[in-house]
Amino acid sequence: MKLFVDGALIGTSVINNLTLKPGNNTVDMRSTTNQSLVLQKLANYKDGILPVDVVGDGSVYRGQYLVYYKQALASNKLRVDLNVGSALRAVGLGAVAGAAGNGTA
Repeated sequence: MKLFVDGALIGTSVINNLTLKPGNNTVDMRSTTNQSLVLQKLANYKDGILPVDVVGDGSVYRGQYLVYYKQALASNKLRVDLNVGSALRAVGLGAVAGAAGNGTA
């Protein structure tokens, strides 16, 4: 999956070994991001919360790329409000989060 903030690609995510079942599905997602770009984008969000758009871009099963899932995944965009300011404060980098240093974001 691709991750965007304000239309800019900030990284990618994967969900390994996903099996969907009826009802709620809670799964782990691993992401790799361009940290310097995330920090640049954070300057526009003084509360430290980034609106991240998640767009599916494919599926792989037993090493085979499943082309027929690509369009369906891409049409189902998700928005996640990611509290980056809180994470930065937790590791002592609250000043990097700008005004997110209000202590409550």
